[in-house]
Amino acid sequence: MQVYNRYIFRTTLIATVFISLILVAVTMLTQSLRFLELIVDSGASTWSFWLLTFLNLPKFFEIIIPIGLATSVIFILNKMILDSEISVLKATGFSHWSLARPMVVLGLLCSLFLLLMTTWIGPISIGKTNMLKQVLKSELTSLIFKDGVFNDVGNGLTFYIRELDSSGELHGLIIHDSRIKGEPAVTIHAKRGVLVTSDTGNKIIVFDGARQDYNPKNKTLQRLSFDRYTIDLPKEKEASKTRTRKPKERTLIELIYPQSDPDLNEHLTDEQRHIFFAEANLRILGPFLALTYVFIALTTLLCGSINRRGQSHKIILAIGLIVFIQSLYIALSEMATKSDGALIATYLLVFLPMGICFYILTAKTRINKGKEET
Repeated sequence: MQVYNRYIFRTTLIATVFISLILVAVTMLTQSLRFLELIVDSGASTWSFWLLTFLNLPKFFEIIIPIGLATSVIFILNKMILDSEISVLKATGFSHWSLARPMVVLGLLCSLFLLLMTTWIGPISIGKTNMLKQVLKSELTSLIFKDGVFNDVGNGLTFYIRELDSSGELHGLIIHDSRIKGEPAVTIHAKRGVLVTSDTGNKIIVFDGARQDYNPKNKTLQRLSFDRYTIDLPKEKEASKTRTRKPKERTLIELIYPQSDPDLNEHLTDEQRHIFFAEANLRILGPFLALTYVFIALTTLLCGSINRRGQSHKIILAIGLIVFIQSLYIALSEMATKSDGALIATYLLVFLPMGICFYILTAKTRINKGKEET
């Protein structure tokens, strides 16, 4: 019996790894496209692109691995049924639970791995990703200025640049400045300009142009020509290391004990404490969806009549139940940060199907033991 257990465990593990790698590759492709424009426009290195892509992956493992595991369990069981392996094993004395045990063990191992990801590795990677994105966005490069389009720098300052040459010089500028409240907006035309950085901040120095503004008193348009004019750019945000981290960027220990961050603890409201509490529970609860999906797939395909011509109706039922639970879990997890009832419902959604499936899989074993005792 140990030989068959190892065989089922090994084949399911190989299929899970293979399917998960495919899903990881697809996720990397889709996520890398999100960062491509940021990397190209900011002039960052290829290393930054790959670093952002890989740092963004762990948060998707909570979805990728359970789906990969459930798919592999359905595939392996269906193959064993078509090859009559399940019928032979049942004839030699294997119960439903004996056949399910290796896959349940694999599901438990996957849940423990996901628990490590959601409580520690995942939050750290999300925090690193957000910090790196903020650093790239805060760097004053061509990310701010694109030629041929209107560039909204922020705080009421808009630039239009006809051409941005390879040396970084700007040509054909139109600048609209409405940052000073209560005063008319200023429009500046200039033939060329350069970007400079000083101790007081970043500035644009423009040459050979004119400054226009509207005078509401005499209702006239005032024009002032200049050879050189300086425009202060909005100051950059504080350094990323001073940014307040969101709950998803905090490890389980930081969620349970927010007092470990003194700056946060002083300003933490009751609503925020509830969000932290709900997030901590979801970090522990989410990984066990993998085990729930395994139980659903096992119960659906092993129990009931076996048809060697195909188990399409059982496969559709298993997939439908898994998709339904996953969708409902996403909805309840969003509501759990605001409602204790939704958090309790989330626990029931994960563990109740697991308990029902366990009861069904072990029913025949309990009946046989009862007959032996009598």
